[in-house]
Amino acid sequence: ENMVNLLKDTETQNEKHKWFNIVMNLLWLLLLCFMISILGMGGTNIIWFIDMPSLLLICGFLILALGISGQLKYFWLGIKSAYGKHTFKIEDMVLLKRAEHALGFGIKIIIFSGIATALISFVTIMGHLEEPTALGPNLAVATLTVLYGIVLSMVLMVVKARVHNLISE
Repeated sequence: ENMVNLLKDTETQNEKHKWFNIVMNLLWLLLLCFMISILGMGGTNIIWFIDMPSLLLICGFLILALGISGQLKYFWLGIKSAYGKHTFKIEDMVLLKRAEHALGFGIKIIIFSGIATALISFVTIMGHLEEPTALGPNLAVATLTVLYGIVLSMVLMVVKARVHNLISE
């Protein structure tokens, strides 16, 4: 009888945890939509916030650093386990701890690569000050890499927190 009650309690807790995750993901989505709508209402063009070369450069730095450090497979494991439907055994906890570490390393790499890319862009801009009409757009693109780094690191912080919760359960 105690075992049956324990199983029912576990199922109830899992169901509550599932609904909490759904609500939190919906809140993230609503916040993103709100931010996009605010940008659109302020007369700002959303296209100004899209710069694929900067995004690819940051992601390239991330993959390169993770690959060189041997953390790439643990990084992907962390992302997959955070949003997958897995049941983990005690033996898997070591892998999850490595995944959590790899995600933390990835967060730091993304932030630093965003800053480094912006600094390189600023140096390049300073070398072309004779073209004042290009100064504004080039500065905007240079600062976008920092914005991308911050946003991507925030997303990875959520993933890392989910992996930490899996370890703690």
